[in-house]
Amino acid sequence: MLTCTESTEIGATWVLGRSVHNEAHPIGCLPPLPMSTFKSGSSSVSPYVDPTPLPSDVPHVDEIGVTSAPLKSAAFFIGAHCKEYNDDFMLCKKESPDPAHCLKEGRRVTRCAADLIEKMRASCAATYDAHWQCLENNNQEFYKCRKPERKLNDCIFENLTIPGAPTHKPQVHELTNPIYKRQQK
Repeated sequence: MLTCTESTEIGATWVLGRSVHNEAHPIGCLPPLPMSTFKSGSSSVSPYVDPTPLPSDVPHVDEIGVTSAPLKSAAFFIGAHCKEYNDDFMLCKKESPDPAHCLKEGRRVTRCAADLIEKMRASCAATYDAHWQCLENNNQEFYKCRKPERKLNDCIFENLTIPGAPTHKPQVHELTNPIYKRQQK
């Protein structure tokens, strides 16, 4: 029980937010808030069923199964390894803004990226883990993880033969007349 006597005119006793004497509560003295209620957690043991499954003509592909740091660590290699699939997907997206139009191409990109990450884990697991954990611990900033990045690059270029920059073309930072547009499309 809480007795509110802040006002000289009304002194009511409050029980669970109601006045015992059905009096209005005095100014500056509010009734106590009720205790929060208990809600049990979801303990469903049945697997999740997607309420909007994809059509049967779209091939199934498993998710990559990594978080943002491992994806960011492998991003440059995914771009080089899956270039054809990425280009095909981007051309498809340019043809039609409808998301359903390019589901097959998107699945191919996902399958290629998952395949590359499996290969990276098989051949360069220690350096890959060191690099993505460095990214995870340093707010995903590349400049703070250059040493593990060099080791990862060496391992990937040797074991997976993903090519580096072409030797017969100038490097990006050496271009004399780079072309920039105000808005990238």
